[in-house]
Amino acid sequence: MPHSEELVIANIMEGLPVGILVIRPDGIIAAANPAAAEILDMVDAPMQDQPWADLFLEDAGSSDLADAILEAVQHGAVGLQKSIAHQRKDGKTSHLQVTTSYLKENDTIVAVVLLLEDETERVEMLKRENRHLREIHQLQDARVKGLNKLALSVAHQIRNPLMTIGGFGAMMLREQEPGSPYSHHLEVILEEARRLENVVASVRDYAQLRPARRSRVPSCVLLAELEDHANNRAKNDGRTLEWITACPVVDFFVDHELFLKAMQALIDNAFDFTEQHPLRLRVMASAEDDACVITVRDNGPGVSQEHLPFAFDPFYSSKPDGVGMGLPTARRIIAEHGGTLTLHSRENGAEAMVVMGPEALVFPENEQRQNKDAPHNLLPEQE
Repeated sequence: MPHSEELVIANIMEGLPVGILVIRPDGIIAAANPAAAEILDMVDAPMQDQPWADLFLEDAGSSDLADAILEAVQHGAVGLQKSIAHQRKDGKTSHLQVTTSYLKENDTIVAVVLLLEDETERVEMLKRENRHLREIHQLQDARVKGLNKLALSVAHQIRNPLMTIGGFGAMMLREQEPGSPYSHHLEVILEEARRLENVVASVRDYAQLRPARRSRVPSCVLLAELEDHANNRAKNDGRTLEWITACPVVDFFVDHELFLKAMQALIDNAFDFTEQHPLRLRVMASAEDDACVITVRDNGPGVSQEHLPFAFDPFYSSKPDGVGMGLPTARRIIAEHGGTLTLHSRENGAEAMVVMGPEALVFPENEQRQNKDAPHNLLPEQE
């Protein structure tokens, strides 16, 4: 090679900020630039023309580097990237990114090349950020627990006098003569007391929501429970219900009690905002490669655009007698399962959509995975 070309290569090696080690097949280090010496803390120990094994193989602090070199030299690994720990002479640990390649001449490997990048600063910054995020999470967790404890305490303090008010109000109403002018006032007191009892119960239930404990729940079981809930609600409201479902034959991997509670809240929401007769409910579940999607559709107008931004706010309700905790509770339960809950108003009805990870569905062992999207109609579909 002409002397000028050798000088250019030497200048490039000298000025590169990443470390370069060139190792011949016989294990001798043919070239090492200053950045490599700095990164490996070997400025005072020349590496060039030295056997790499003598420098790194017996050094406990360089064991990860030795493993990477062995893999590159013995197996000719190209493009191998490894994050390794390297102990410096001062006892501190550096975090390095090692990338391997090789030089060829006439289709013969003449040298293995290792690129060394010092990522210690970036790794330490990520550690600091992670510590900071953990601290924030701990503070938020403590705040949530404190708020839950406060909510439970307030609910408990209100519940006892509320029961007294309701009890004495009912007793006084029974003592009124027919046509008494006070009867109506007492009925209002009892009605508002019952409403406040519902608020207290909703606060207590929301504050006491526990972490999800997942188990396998057959889809037919969950959908049958939802159908029973919808039929009972329709009976209590004096309404006609058309119930339609379509779902693969799967098991839901969810917390049975909590997930059922969330889905029942979505059905109740459909009843609350749909005045059409009959009420048509369509519950669908589908599996995709990266998600489990469950939808609850009805033939009503859904939540209006005016109220939609506040639909998941606790105690927000457009109904005079509503508590406004159903949707917030449902969203919190779905979030506990790692999923999302959104509301949509469509041309032909409203929709609540639950999206969770693919782990939320478990297919029976004897079912072919490629048939996962074929719907299983538990009830005849109606258009």
